[in-house]
Amino acid sequence: MSQGTTVTHMKSLTSLAILFVVVSVSCAQQTVDEQIKLVESGLSGPLKLKGEKSRTIEQRMKHYGVPGVSVAVVKDNKVAWTRAWGVKDKETGEPVTTDTLFQCASISKPFSAAAALRLVEQGKFDLKSDINTFLDSWKLPDNKFTKQQHVTLEHLISHTAGLTVHGFLGYGNGLAVPTLKELLDGKSPANSDPIRVDKTPGGKFRYSGGGYCIMQQMMIDAMQKPYPEIMNELVLGPLQMNKSTFAQPLPTNRHAEAATGYLPGGKTVSGKRHTYPEIAPAGLYTTASELAGFFIEMQLAYHGKSNRVLSQTMAKRMMTVDKGLGIGIDDHDGEVYIGHSGWNEGFTSDADFHRDRGYGIVVLTNSNKPRLIDEIISSVAQVYGWHNRVTPEYEKIALDPDAAKPMIGRYNYQGSPYRFAYNMEKFWLYTDSFMPAELIPVAENKFICRDIELEIEFVPASSDERAKLSFKKPWATQAQADEIASQMTDNEKLPVEWISEGDFEKALEEYQQLKKDHPNARAVSEQRINTLGYQLLGIKKVDKAIEIFRVNTSLYPEAFNVWDSLGEAYMNKGESLLAIQNYEKSLELNPGNTGAREMIEKIKADAARK
Repeated sequence: MSQGTTVTHMKSLTSLAILFVVVSVSCAQQTVDEQIKLVESGLSGPLKLKGEKSRTIEQRMKHYGVPGVSVAVVKDNKVAWTRAWGVKDKETGEPVTTDTLFQCASISKPFSAAAALRLVEQGKFDLKSDINTFLDSWKLPDNKFTKQQHVTLEHLISHTAGLTVHGFLGYGNGLAVPTLKELLDGKSPANSDPIRVDKTPGGKFRYSGGGYCIMQQMMIDAMQKPYPEIMNELVLGPLQMNKSTFAQPLPTNRHAEAATGYLPGGKTVSGKRHTYPEIAPAGLYTTASELAGFFIEMQLAYHGKSNRVLSQTMAKRMMTVDKGLGIGIDDHDGEVYIGHSGWNEGFTSDADFHRDRGYGIVVLTNSNKPRLIDEIISSVAQVYGWHNRVTPEYEKIALDPDAAKPMIGRYNYQGSPYRFAYNMEKFWLYTDSFMPAELIPVAENKFICRDIELEIEFVPASSDERAKLSFKKPWATQAQADEIASQMTDNEKLPVEWISEGDFEKALEEYQQLKKDHPNARAVSEQRINTLGYQLLGIKKVDKAIEIFRVNTSLYPEAFNVWDSLGEAYMNKGESLLAIQNYEKSLELNPGNTGAREMIEKIKADAARK
């Protein structure tokens, strides 16, 4: 960026610092009731235009179709206030209260991580040993990846074990619920794949709820108690979280306390709430205030002011930037926030806390509409002047489309195609990962993208460099590298575009080169390529899906899942022999892939009937 941009950025930081002081002084002069009213009426997106009218929680709940919300706001390491809106069940119309139980989904993981770390402090586990030394009733199958590096508890907690299975669907009313061992092996009636290592442990982060299921079995084997009892003993009891429970399913005598879950389209979750035998990663029922109490304890433990669950040493190990264990850690230009989000069928939640300054928020909802949660958090951050989280305000300018012509075109973002366009009298950004996002001009070459909280700056071409789009979060500093996308000529194609052109060999060559040059690029991640393949299957472009899956088997030949996906694509095309061959390759890499075995049997049975 130019020196002029740097000066402008410093001025904007100074202005925001002044804004923070003003907000802090104003907040100190307000009563709690006044602050609540400001939060209730102050919803907006993560970026705000000057003069734009804010909206109320009730308006946004109606807009998103969220039946019920429960919130706890924390200040000075204490719950400052709790409030609930809406209904916990649309049929009965019974209102949500601050005592209503919600499934908090993946926010269960920090609790389970804290319990495991407490057992480390008690000498029952250590972070570096092979987890199979602590497992008795079930063992993680060894393979060539675990021979290179055994899986440790540290790997499980930090999502670096190279394990499969991202998340879980749970089990609706009337469905058989698998045992934990059936779940770990992906055996019927489990509705998820076997939990296995398919990458060398200790590598880069890959989110795996499956790893927390293994940790669940470790703790059961170590303590010889049901998992809910273990969590009561190690975490819930010490923190006096008396309403909260890890019981799955929720006991019948407690159903009246719990909210009913609603799917994105508004349909009621089967049985009102799914059962999650994956208790460690997804099983906690709690209230907003009790969930806030856990994160308050983490704040206090980090600073040596409490040790009801973890010592200060272990709390620091859990919540250190870039080395955290089991808890989300975000560095907002030196201001460190901790927390976690959650998504179960019909329930979405978030916990967002400043690690060092004693404030934060919990939001629980009985619907899968996280954008509402983001708006509530932004409103609280605004009212309370959270450090480096106050919603920036921008002034929209009128930009002549002719002046923007040099910006129009295709851009290469680490192998993914981005397109800057002007239509319907608006500027738009198109990518392969989200819906078209409107770009709002706020300076001659600068836009904001409100849907994804981005500032986007156009950098004109120079004599030796192409034009670029520079992406950054509003609070990013000059020291933090911008994300760059370079403008492309009409004749240039990205790897995925060669697939569309029908040139598999060229696509594979380009993908291989991209992986070599940018091994961590999203466009060459195994998961992203697989997702693209399934998107193509979903719109009946089976041949192109097959080509994408073939690319993935070439880039990641040791990953059983990519062969499984290719087998599924061939099955969709009616190529039974090729489907069987690829399913068999998947089984060779992972003998525990019962899904592949079942598909082979089904294909052969169908062929025999013909």
